[in-house]
This record gives sequence, structure tokens and C-alpha cells, in this order.
Amino acid sequence: MKLRSRFLTFLLFLLAFCAFGIFAYANARETYPGQYAQQDPVRTEWFNKLRNKKNELCCGVSDCHTVEMETTDGKYYVRTPEGSRLEVPADRLVAEKYEQTNPTGSAVICYMLWQDENYKNVYTIYCFVRGALI
Repeated sequence: MKLRSRFLTFLLFLLAFCAFGIFAYANARETYPGQYAQQDPVRTEWFNKLRNKKNELCCGVSDCHTVEMETTDGKYYVRTPEGSRLEVPADRLVAEKYEQTNPTGSAVICYMLWQDENYKNVYTIYCFVRGALI
């Protein structure tokens, strides 16, 4: 009986592991192979080379989005898709050379979105390119 219980536990673990693998594969960064093939190569190259002030890569075009920017007391803020105001850490700004060659003409934020244990959206910002400062 004890052996059968361990075997069933093992099967449940294996099933859960396989389900997680399928879920992770389905949520991979490039949902459809070649989905970014239609992008302007100059724009794609610019996104792929972005680095923040800590010299960390910004994750490429799939995590970067144009965004509305606000500035208050020398700090930068962006609006999340839900409408929340999010402060950009100073070390996530990119070098000036990237701002000067920005092909979008807008502020750009590169982030990863995940949910905490309470299903609240949490944003991890990798890079921020300031838009035109008027």
C-alpha cells in the first residue's frame, strides 16, 4: 500500500511538472516564430542594443513599449496600462547616446510584468528612455 501511495505521488508530481512545462512554453517571449520579422531592422537593432546606467541589457524589443512620461522634482514617472503612476529608478535611465538615436520619438520603457501572491501586477523596470523634454 505504501509503495502504491508513493507511485501515485510521483505520478502527480510528474503530471504537475509537465503541465508547468507546457504553460511556460506557451507563454514564451516570442509567441509566434518570426513575429518580429516585419519590424524595421534599424529599430530592432536599436532596441536590442539598449543598456541602462548599470550597463545591463534592456531585454530587446518584446519588453519595450512607448509610454507617456511625466517629470516631477527631477524624477521620472510613467503610466502603467492600468493607469497607475510608476516611478522610474534613476539607475534605469539609458545613456544619452540612446536617447539621441531613439527611432520612436517617444519615451520608451522596458519592463517585465508579473503578479505577486495577491495577483497584483508588479513591474520590474530594466530601462527607461526619456522622450523629448520640452
